[in-house]
Amino acid sequence: MRAAGTQVARRLGMVSAVVAAAAGALVVAAVPAGASSDGKVTLCHATGSATNPYVQITVDAAAAYNGHYRQHADLGQGDIIPPSTYKGIDFQLNWTSGQATWLNGCEKPTTPPWDGRS
Repeated sequence: MRAAGTQVARRLGMVSAVVAAAAGALVVAAVPAGASSDGKVTLCHATGSATNPYVQITVDAAAAYNGHYRQHADLGQGDIIPPSTYKGIDFQLNWTSGQATWLNGCEKPTTPPWDGRS
């Protein structure tokens, strides 16, 4: 009976390790790849063009915060900036409405994002 109990304990340990690894991967996946903490930020820069409304650029966090976020935040329009941090200040711009565009390389998606219902 002791051997059976040891096998069950080992299996539970392996299952726990797999679940922990999967949970860690989910946490990493929740942070956009272009977001950073005082490093580089990949953002969708608004061009003002009807045919090519955004271009994807990667800039220092300082430039994203001072040049793109602070200049456009009061307008409620413009660039799409993923959640980022600069000198301990968390910022983002148009992320809720623009995330699908950002995830599509700053090209407006032609199909709506999956809503998880079908």
